[in-house]
Amino acid sequence: MIELTSLFFIFALGCIVGWIIEVIFRSIAAWNLINPGFLKGPYLPIYGFSFLFIYLVSIANFNSFFKIIIVMLIPTILEYIAGSIFIKKYGVPLWDYSNEKWNYKGIISFKFSLCWAFLSVITYLIIKNYSYLISIALNYNITIFLLIIAYILIVVDFIYSFRRRIILGINENIEIINKKVKNAKNKVGEKVNIAKGAIHHKAKEAHKIISEKIKATKRVKSKINERFYR
Repeated sequence: MIELTSLFFIFALGCIVGWIIEVIFRSIAAWNLINPGFLKGPYLPIYGFSFLFIYLVSIANFNSFFKIIIVMLIPTILEYIAGSIFIKKYGVPLWDYSNEKWNYKGIISFKFSLCWAFLSVITYLIIKNYSYLISIALNYNITIFLLIIAYILIVVDFIYSFRRRIILGINENIEIINKKVKNAKNKVGEKVNIAKGAIHHKAKEAHKIISEKIKATKRVKSKINERFYR
């Protein structure tokens, strides 16, 4: 039987390890210290869920080959689910792969999916061979205490960051809509001005043509009168 404390421990461990991986990768790529993720603290829940599912797969009773396949797909599936939920329901993108080659809706990327697959296999092998260390760690009261503190921080941080991010996302979407409306108005105004200019130009041309026709008519009339009254 799976102990609930072991699952909580794996999830918390995954959150923290994932955050460390992301900080190292992003900071090196940007040459600047970056705190990644949705939350303020040093944890990324999506890695926690990945670790948790990888752990459950590692202790499941079926073929090792299929375990590896499932483990490789877990991060990408979680990435797609989480990214889709936040974009469709809240209009807030947690990440954006739009600039990456072979991406799908900016939510998942082939390149990063390969990276996650590689890291997942490594994680699977470590968990499979060293899962007994979890039970040893949970025998200490200090581990349980730190685990409780970690979850309190994660829950509080999630509530605060979620509300803040959603509000910011809504405000950003409102600003985007306002900009689009303003741009649309400007374009309509430009088209109206162009149309007015074209109408004014045509009116001037028509007025000029009519004036010339009137003058020509007057000249013809004048010639007729001259011939008639001679």
